[in-house]
Amino acid sequence: MQHAHDFSLYGNLKALLGKLARNPAPHQLAQLRQLIEYNAERAADEPQAFLDMLFLNAIQNRFTPRNEEREHIYLKRFEIPQIELFDILINKFPLVSMSHGIVNDAIKHVIADGPHAVLIDIGIGRGIQTAKLIQSMSGNTSLKTLTVIGVEPFHEALTHAGQMIAKAAAKVPFKVIFFPLDCLVEKLMPEQLFSAFPKQFNKLAVNASLIAHHIPSTAERIAFFDMIRQLHPDALLLTEPDSNHMESDWCQRVENAYAHYGNVFSIIDQLDISESEKNGLKAFFAREIDDVVSHPEEQRFERHECTSRWLEYLAKTGFRMGRQVSVDETWKAKEISCRQDSPGRLSIGHKGINMMSILHATL
Repeated sequence: MQHAHDFSLYGNLKALLGKLARNPAPHQLAQLRQLIEYNAERAADEPQAFLDMLFLNAIQNRFTPRNEEREHIYLKRFEIPQIELFDILINKFPLVSMSHGIVNDAIKHVIADGPHAVLIDIGIGRGIQTAKLIQSMSGNTSLKTLTVIGVEPFHEALTHAGQMIAKAAAKVPFKVIFFPLDCLVEKLMPEQLFSAFPKQFNKLAVNASLIAHHIPSTAERIAFFDMIRQLHPDALLLTEPDSNHMESDWCQRVENAYAHYGNVFSIIDQLDISESEKNGLKAFFAREIDDVVSHPEEQRFERHECTSRWLEYLAKTGFRMGRQVSVDETWKAKEISCRQDSPGRLSIGHKGINMMSILHATL
């Protein structure tokens, strides 16, 4: 392993992983710690050093016993309050803000003529996307009632979602009914959703935004889409990153992640926000990097897949691609491209690399 001041992960990652993949020697782990410290000193001012610091720390964590302290002390100075971080992520990080706007426009097209519609938001989180959808329908709509079924395993987030939706509902000319479902996505049963349906409704849309990659296994993903099919929705909107972190080969998975998050960080560096906010966003993604790189197979949570695999799951469970997903010019950001690859499939890319796909599926 090279001396710290001569070393960058860019171009050297494969060789480093090859040396560490099997029971690294104590001197190799000591050198790894030196590399982390070297990059940590430069992380605040050098984007490449920040990225390398996070990946080197995650690689070190892979070889650190679970009962030892694994907290990354260097990240403490980049932390900003979580509530501020979510606001930046949703409103200023283009992969999220653009996808929310594009998906909401597609959902609105499906349910606006109701007059009685149901929206199932799987992974509703704090309800920010759904609240914006409701607010956007305050004008031309034939809706009389909208039933929102929010699925989320974190009770605190569901409570906040209910508050956000109530505020939005107070400003629109139709009735909004909110049903929270505190449940893991892979444990969700159709009976739970059917029980929340109103007696009569005309339209049903399902939104699954950045949640399906948390479903642990291929079999459970297929079962999830089959469960959605049983509901007979008018549209399913699926939003997912386009990178293979389901890869079982550790070295290849780390390389995939380094390429993906390298592009994510490149986007962050171009945002019109403060350096503190940029570093805070990067620290936010550090948790995902650590999950993909350091966690053993049975404990991983961030299991992104390539878009081709999501298309396979949809086809296998009886879905087909639906209508063209439209993109308003206002959603286009610097260095970000939106490409309609085929009907129902929109790719959001950065510098020629697809970062996220929006799939509009029907039966």
